[in-house]
Amino acid sequence: MIWKETASRTFLASATFEVDDRGNVSKVPMAGNYFALLSISGSVGYNFSVRGNLPGKVFLKPGIIFLFPYSKLAYARPTVELGYLWNLSK
Repeated sequence: MIWKETASRTFLASATFEVDDRGNVSKVPMAGNYFALLSISGSVGYNFSVRGNLPGKVFLKPGIIFLFPYSKLAYARPTVELGYLWNLSK
């Protein structure tokens, strides 16, 4: 199992404006939000070079990512990685 803690920064694609208490409108530079990301994953795989002549490994790595605060809640997103690792040298 792998546990990771990271941060995420989103940026809004269009111009964003804010209005202060006096009613003045100003453009917000680099508007967006910060999020905390927590992820947990594990992997299973098979090494083809153990019993054969194929120089590689195949793996499946399911996981889940938690993003918060996301509209004052936590947002969970499942992930799946499928891969093949090719060994270039013995």
